[in-house]
Order: sequence, then structure tokens, then C-alpha cells
Amino acid sequence: MASTLTDTQTVGPITISMYERWQNCGGGYDIVARNGHEIERIHTRSLPIANEAFAMLVGKYSDQRTAASETMYAFAEQRQASRDAADLYAWATGR
Repeated sequence: MASTLTDTQTVGPITISMYERWQNCGGGYDIVARNGHEIERIHTRSLPIANEAFAMLVGKYSDQRTAASETMYAFAEQRQASRDAADLYAWATGR
């Protein structure tokens, strides 16, 4: 594929890149999300749509990263509460 890299953004382990395809190779734009291998690819013919697709992918993977962080935090908080309850039980019963 003959193309020129026009924009790139990294969201955690995922890199989102936008390439402009050369006219002799069909023209248009490719937006690609990768994390060591290709996750998602969007091809479009116009620059405004390419910019919108690029922003959409950045937002999509940013939201997923935020949701994962919130889930991990909630899980860690729940584990700590469980440990606290066990400690309190042990103290109250003398075990």
C-alpha cells in the first residue's frame, strides 16, 4: 500500500494512525487502530469523513480505557472492603 502518514495518536497501548493513499493506488484515506496487530481499519474517500473517523476511533479507545480503569478501581475497592470486613470479624471474635 503506497500511502503517507498524516496523523497519529496513542491511547494506552493502542496507536491510531491516519494515512493518505496515493492517487495512483486508488486515493482516499485509511484510519488504522493497532496494538501490535491491526485491530480496526476504516477506509474513506474524503478528508472530512477521515478526520471524523479518526476522532471517533480515538474517542472509542479512550472511553474503553477509562471504563477499564474504573472497573479495576471498583474491583480493588471491593477487595479492600472484603479484607477490612475479615479483619474486623477476626478482631471481634478473637480468631
